[in-house]
Amino acid sequence: MVRVFLLVGFLLSCFSAGSKLYLFFSSWETTPEQYDGKHQAVARLREKSTLSEGLPIEQEQMYLLCCQGFTLQTQRKFKESEEIFSRIYKKKTSSPFFLKRELLEGRIINAYFLDNIPLMAGYIAELEQEAGSEAHICLFKALHAYREKKYNVAIDELSHWFEHIEKTKPLCLDTNIYELFPSYVLEDIAAESLIGSGRYVEGRIVLNRIFHKIMSREYAWSVDMYNRLVLMLGQSYLLELKEGVRSDLLPEYYKTMVFYQKQMRGFDAVAYRTFFPENALIPTIMQHIFVVPETMLPLFMDALFLWENSYVNPNYSLVLEGIKKEVLQGSPDLLKICQAIADSKIQKLKEEAIEDFSKELVFWVAQGNTVRANQYLALLKILDPRASWGHKLLLSEQDFVKIVCEDDEHFSRLKDYLILWEEQDVADVDRQQLVHYLLFSAENLWRIGKEEACVRLLKEIIAFSHYDKVCQNQVLRIVKRFYTQALSMRTFPHLILIEDFLDDVGLTTALVSDAEIANCLADAQYLFSTKDYRLCIIYSSWLARVSPSTEVLRLLGLSLAGQKEYQEAWEILQKLPLGKDTCDSQVQKALLLCHKYITRQQKNTFFRE
Repeated sequence: MVRVFLLVGFLLSCFSAGSKLYLFFSSWETTPEQYDGKHQAVARLREKSTLSEGLPIEQEQMYLLCCQGFTLQTQRKFKESEEIFSRIYKKKTSSPFFLKRELLEGRIINAYFLDNIPLMAGYIAELEQEAGSEAHICLFKALHAYREKKYNVAIDELSHWFEHIEKTKPLCLDTNIYELFPSYVLEDIAAESLIGSGRYVEGRIVLNRIFHKIMSREYAWSVDMYNRLVLMLGQSYLLELKEGVRSDLLPEYYKTMVFYQKQMRGFDAVAYRTFFPENALIPTIMQHIFVVPETMLPLFMDALFLWENSYVNPNYSLVLEGIKKEVLQGSPDLLKICQAIADSKIQKLKEEAIEDFSKELVFWVAQGNTVRANQYLALLKILDPRASWGHKLLLSEQDFVKIVCEDDEHFSRLKDYLILWEEQDVADVDRQQLVHYLLFSAENLWRIGKEEACVRLLKEIIAFSHYDKVCQNQVLRIVKRFYTQALSMRTFPHLILIEDFLDDVGLTTALVSDAEIANCLADAQYLFSTKDYRLCIIYSSWLARVSPSTEVLRLLGLSLAGQKEYQEAWEILQKLPLGKDTCDSQVQKALLLCHKYITRQQKNTFFRE
């Protein structure tokens, strides 16, 4: 214990006596790459003992703080170091701080690592005014340009710096620079700058030189550095692909890029995202995936697999939008791409594709575009062949109403949709639901005054159901309700429309009672008595369809004659049976008028000929 105290006392006496420790360490030939923590600490203590001699107390305190800030830098505590430098910088003193240049350089380094680029630029400008072309202006300009991705400037300034370090020896701040920016770091920056400026071959040469120095143990090996280097090599091929290469070279470029991606040790997702940002990687892949040979698709799937596993929330739309763009263009390779995705390990991408394409299927079905819907249906069947997609074709009631209302008179869009539906393996419950929605749409057409369109749609529904009895009964219930409403409102054209529809589809049912017929006949008689021949014709025409009788024919014939429609009246009155009940004076008079009219018409026709 006594010896320990004596050793401490000896060292303290050395510090107080001046730079005697320099003699102790001067025999060690060191280069920047060979500094270790012990040597650097002793070097700073040595400088502290010499530079602080004879300083005023105020300056000495600032100097000690400055050394503390440099020490924190070497410990990579840049925020704490900057707090100290800021205190020194703001402190008012009777005379300027004698290490102002070193202080500015220290703040530039802190700004670089704290990624405060505007502040870094300000300090560099101030340092240039303070020290001119001396110091480490070229290095700091290179670092600033590198941070701003001005790679050509960074390369030029780094070249000046490499020339500078050959002519200088390390001092206190230089020691910090060599620790924080050893040769392999600066070479790494140079390589990235060369690649970023499009000088890919030169950048790869620098990276290979770094690898060689690692293999020869000139540079220390670390997983982080190794991963960074291989990913940077891979990135160089990605950037070259973005610029454009010949189509016959695409396979080799992608092979090389994926090869370097797979060389990572322990898969560094952060480093991967740094060199392969998805906004650059995925659009490039999607640009080329449709033009490479099918045998290359597994390689592209490997690239997508690495991408998916490197991002917490991958932007799958970058892939899916690329595929959907090709759908619009009708690319013949879509099925091959989806098959490759289905066969790969990119499970999440496959799930996202199924979900997205399902929405597209529903959308295009709702739009009535069965061509586009068929395209997405084909992709979905490849991505998940075991699934049944019929339920995805089932739209909502409102969608069906929209399609039916906007369709042409032949329901062309609806027919295409029903054909698409028939091609799927659909469960009975879905078919029943579809029929229900179609019937709802038909009822809506009737409500909005499109009665003829409603009847045409009902015919399509019955045909789609293959004349299923359940469907026919549902249709009957609907038309009976329409018929009752039309009868109560005496809307005879609607009544006739429904009756014709039932005859066309072969459905028979009693729609009107004897009491309703008697009421309508009484109404027709009243209308005739008031000489409202037009309405009487409407009433009696309908009665002649549903319950023809002598009285109905008499009213119809006389009303037609009253409206001077003699030809039609003659034809109706000729159907009356002979008898005193029918051949009254009104009928005789009407027949005479009709005969005169017809005879005159025949004569006129004869003379014209």
